[in-house]
Amino acid sequence: MKKTISVLLTFIIVILNFIPVHASDSFEKSIKEYEYRCYLSSPIPYTSKKFDDLLISDNITQFVFFFKGYEEYTIGVCSSNKFTRDYLIQQLNLNIAQVNDEIANQSENKTNSCNNNLKKLEINDLELIYFEFVEEHDLNETYENKEFKENIDGEIYCLNAFAEENISERYSKSKYEESISKANNELLKLPINYCYHKTVSGREMYHDGFSNTDSYCSTNLSSPHKGDGNRRYSSGHNWLPTRIHVGFESNVSPGYNKTKLYFMYNSENYRNLNSDSNEALELEVVFFNYYNNPVSRRGRAYQYAINCSWNSNMGSSAYLDTNFGDIEYEVHMCVGCSDTSTLSQNSLHYWTINSVADAHTDSYPNDGKFHIVCQRSYRYLGSGAWHVYGEEHEQLWYPLLTETLDWYENSAYYYADTGTSIYYYNGEDPVW
Repeated sequence: MKKTISVLLTFIIVILNFIPVHASDSFEKSIKEYEYRCYLSSPIPYTSKKFDDLLISDNITQFVFFFKGYEEYTIGVCSSNKFTRDYLIQQLNLNIAQVNDEIANQSENKTNSCNNNLKKLEINDLELIYFEFVEEHDLNETYENKEFKENIDGEIYCLNAFAEENISERYSKSKYEESISKANNELLKLPINYCYHKTVSGREMYHDGFSNTDSYCSTNLSSPHKGDGNRRYSSGHNWLPTRIHVGFESNVSPGYNKTKLYFMYNSENYRNLNSDSNEALELEVVFFNYYNNPVSRRGRAYQYAINCSWNSNMGSSAYLDTNFGDIEYEVHMCVGCSDTSTLSQNSLHYWTINSVADAHTDSYPNDGKFHIVCQRSYRYLGSGAWHVYGEEHEQLWYPLLTETLDWYENSAYYYADTGTSIYYYNGEDPVW
């Protein structure tokens, strides 16, 4: 750990959860970078000297704040370079304006009138709730698989768990063999735990209720198989949001585009989602980025996961998902929810991501093409992006796609230029 971090954090009582990213090689092959997340036991005001001291550190990659008194609204700012005050203020002001607009819009929709008395949230209302930083490790050194470290003041605790190098792709449209069709599911609802995990002699085993077979799970650090193992949607327990809509905006600040996703749950689908206590949810917008395809099938993403900032009304359960393990030629945008029990029924939740836009100097047929992906997940060993895992036995679901349609017809540029959104209504529109 660089000296600036170790010195500056001695005054902060934190719990530091370590889960490594798929780190880049340095010039010396024995050195790799790993990312740490640092949760604060008490929020640090943006206006405090403690935060000023953190800001001058040279290896922090993300700051995440909420608003004092408005804790449901969360803002995160990422940087691939050393943070500067100017960059941070620019991104915070962009997101604060978006949060204020969202508060005003939702208030207007509820009251059918504009409420001029709404408090305008300001940068000085922000409090830091966690941050992330990177540290280099010499792979020639010997580490235990899980090693607790403690600094000299006993105030910082690190959990090291080095990941395996080969991580299988999480996103695959391959279908599981099922002995019951979706059409039958509309008529017959099987028990929600018709398929489930169980532990036998210390190993995870999966019971497939459709075929009435048991099999051992192949577990690793990216797929621990510690979820419920349910195939709820296939059993007739529809857990997808009852409504999703996505919109885009170009040039929200110089060189940046915006993606915004709304979703809502009715009471039945909310119960289907929250059948157990560790449910998480990732609703993603995935951009086509196959720039090496033949020209007739080439396309670049509308925006990239670079120097991004984000905001959401999912409270402290919100986290910026990583592209770790995702398909190389697709760009995944997502603010996940690590605890879906904190969501409200029949309320509009959202996330917004602002990030570096494609230069769009060339024009290809699939530029800005995208689709939505819904993934039911679970928490294990903590919370946030590095502690949320997709349910290994329940496939991903793609609203508005069909067997012959992989990407939506209209691109993000179309919706940004027309000021419109794409909508999915559960029970009315197709899901693949």
